[in-house]
Order: sequence, then C-alpha cells, then structure tokens
Amino acid sequence: MKITVIGAAGGEQKTRVVKDLGATNAVDYLQPQWADAVRAALGDRPVTLALDGVGGKIGRDALELLGTAGRLVMFGSSSGALTELSATDIYSRGITVSAAIGKRILQRPGGLHLLERDALQAAAEGRLTPLIGQRFALADAPAAHQAIESRAATGKTVLRP
Repeated sequence: MKITVIGAAGGEQKTRVVKDLGATNAVDYLQPQWADAVRAALGDRPVTLALDGVGGKIGRDALELLGTAGRLVMFGSSSGALTELSATDIYSRGITVSAAIGKRILQRPGGLHLLERDALQAAAEGRLTPLIGQRFALADAPAAHQAIESRAATGKTVLRP
C-alpha cells in the first residue's frame, strides 16, 4: 500500500519546509482551494488521518476531507477557534476524533512520563529531530512571542541567554 503524506501549512515558506521535511505533497491552506489540491493529490483515495493544529474553518475543511473510518486528531487552534464538529459528523462518517493537548493529556494513565521517555529516546537515537525555526535572545522575548502569536514562526521558537 502506498502511503501519501500531505502537509498543509500557511504560506509558501511553511509549505516549502513541509516538503523539505519529507511530505509527499504540501498545500497552502491559506489558498481558498487547498482542499481540492489535497483531493487531486490523493486521486480516488480518502484522507485517513488529519492532524489539526489550526482549528476553525481550516480544521473543518480537514474534517470534511476524511473518508469513512478516518481519524481526526486535534492538537491546537492557532486560528483562534476550535474545529466545530458534532456527534452527527462522527456517526455519519464513522470517524474517530481525539484531542491530543490540554489538561486532559496530563490525566493519561502514567501521565506524560511515558511520552517524555519515548520522545527523549527517539531524539537520542536520531529518529526525532525538533525543527528549530528561530532563536531569540532572552531580552527579545516579546519579539519571540509576537512571532508566535502572528503565526510568522516556523517550528520551535527558542529563547537563548
């Protein structure tokens, strides 16, 4: 079975990063027809997994792309709104929806310890490399926050002494 990874990001620079990180295709969700570009890239295959860190209309568009028995994992709302969905969305499509962020993740059996251990092990083995998009001096923390809040940042933002 051929696996296609389509990364959706906001803007040309960010879609270039997605492609450089190994996605089969990258689409700019700031473009009005981005969902059609996803459909075209997949042909007759459905979207089986959507990772939604944006929410709002873009998250809803991602949900609409899911095929029967697909999975939506929500982990943020950088658009300022959560992805709206209903029980009807879940039942009519037979999809699974989960939230992978927030207070509830701390209530997982074992807490975050197992996730932390696995992530650190993967990093030590070179299987996981965080994308450091920009570095700011600690004195420039307000500028770092502005970059994140305006969604100009790509990857992780690091403050240094």
